[in-house]
Amino acid sequence: MDMTKIEELLNKLKWTVERHQRDFEEIQEQIEEALIQIVPQNDGKNNDIASDNDSDYARAVQLIKKLVSEQVVPERIVGDESASWYGVFLDNKRKTICRLYFSQSNKRIGIYTGRDNAGRAVLNKHRIERVEDIKTHQAALLAACALYEPEKRRRRGHKSYEVLILEALVEMDGRGTADKVCKLVEEKRGIGFKKHSCTACRAKMVRKGWLKDNLDTSTWEITDEGLAWLAEVG
Repeated sequence: MDMTKIEELLNKLKWTVERHQRDFEEIQEQIEEALIQIVPQNDGKNNDIASDNDSDYARAVQLIKKLVSEQVVPERIVGDESASWYGVFLDNKRKTICRLYFSQSNKRIGIYTGRDNAGRAVLNKHRIERVEDIKTHQAALLAACALYEPEKRRRRGHKSYEVLILEALVEMDGRGTADKVCKLVEEKRGIGFKKHSCTACRAKMVRKGWLKDNLDTSTWEITDEGLAWLAEVG
């Protein structure tokens, strides 16, 4: 048997092991999700940070509080550890923001996007090298928090500049000059439009990861995270 065949068999074995590991994790998560629905919930006040041995989880929770602070009072963010993941919640364990998987060799974060037809939490999972990499998922974390407070979006009366800018860029195939973006936003917003308010959003949206940080600041370009956030709140 040549080395090529051996490598093929090893890759097949690796793929099989990884597939079964994923299946196991999914079943374990479903069991824990079902238990959350059955077991009476506490108010989360005693679950904010894990023990000193879980310093990565503690740092992650503090970072998440900072990332969503523009939308959510930090004290509302609570955490609790389960058998296979560490959950970060809004107010209580029924409002998942994300799940942290730090006990395995590859760190991951699963960000809440809603529930399936069976009522189970649906998560978009991403690999991260360090706790600080969670910063790149700020937009998705904010979108997860917003899912639990839709009434706030309705009370705005009109869409924010951020939403209108992203909608404009989508209509422009994802990229356009600042002048053209602002012109389209003005058409969408109508009375009350302020160009300086629109252009001032660019720096903030770049920090959030919704726009690309192009050297040419006169050209605006939407990112995948910007598209994901718009899909959630738009």
